[in-house]
Amino acid sequence: MKVVPWDQVAQIPHVEEDILKSVTDEQTVRFTHVPDPYTEDHLREFLAAPPTGVRRYAIVLDERYAGNVELRSMSDEVANLGYTTAPWARGRGIMTQAVRIVTQGAHEEGVHRVELRAAVHNHASRRVAQRAGFTFEGISRHAELLRGTYNDVALYSHLATDSN
Repeated sequence: MKVVPWDQVAQIPHVEEDILKSVTDEQTVRFTHVPDPYTEDHLREFLAAPPTGVRRYAIVLDERYAGNVELRSMSDEVANLGYTTAPWARGRGIMTQAVRIVTQGAHEEGVHRVELRAAVHNHASRRVAQRAGFTFEGISRHAELLRGTYNDVALYSHLATDSN
């Protein structure tokens, strides 16, 4: 498993096909803000450079796109981390590894607090947070509006002073 900067994503074989399979997957649509339906324009926009304040990384496993991790700056010291795992790559522990790598890199660059939010019923994502060494802080009620429904989210954090 490798975590590579987003500017290298085009070098991954069949990346467009694998991303399309990932973003149209039922679980991805259920728990993320990917557009539904997902168009070629959405794909082009996603493959382009991330927006200002967002660092995006591709996860590569067996020379295939296996997902992505995004780190969104909230301030100089705080960032929010989000991720999506390709359906074929789930259940292998790779997202836990990728989250650890990106979180450690953020701390090394001076980010003191990395936050991670997951829908309370997204048990797989919550397991990733726990296994990656994040601390559960509580439930934020109706903290996310997704596809017309307010959802409660579990808040996790990892501080630069935490062990991995």
